[in-house]
Amino acid sequence: MDSQAISEWLASLSVMEQVRAVALLYSRLTVSTRQVFLTSVENGKERSIIHLLQGVNELHHTVANQVVGYSFDEDGYPPQLFAQQLFDIANQYGIRELLAQAVDSVRSQNLSPKG
Repeated sequence: MDSQAISEWLASLSVMEQVRAVALLYSRLTVSTRQVFLTSVENGKERSIIHLLQGVNELHHTVANQVVGYSFDEDGYPPQLFAQQLFDIANQYGIRELLAQAVDSVRSQNLSPKG
């Protein structure tokens, strides 16, 4: 597989199918990334960084799954449950400020379609 094959595959899909494909790809990549965190790293700075990155990956996975649900015309998790999952993960991995900054950044954007 190369970039041309991926490009041709995506180009053959409708826009909504492309959204679904990319959302599923995003979700699958987060699952694959979990393998990185299974390696045995000694305690110390490296272990702390891996723990933090594992938390970021779990946030990505949760967001990706929500996008997958939306892209298949499902409701995904209710907003309260989705938000609680994000903050539970952020608290578990000590990255609540990182999550808060990301959410604040998105909330400051105009999310209305242009037109």
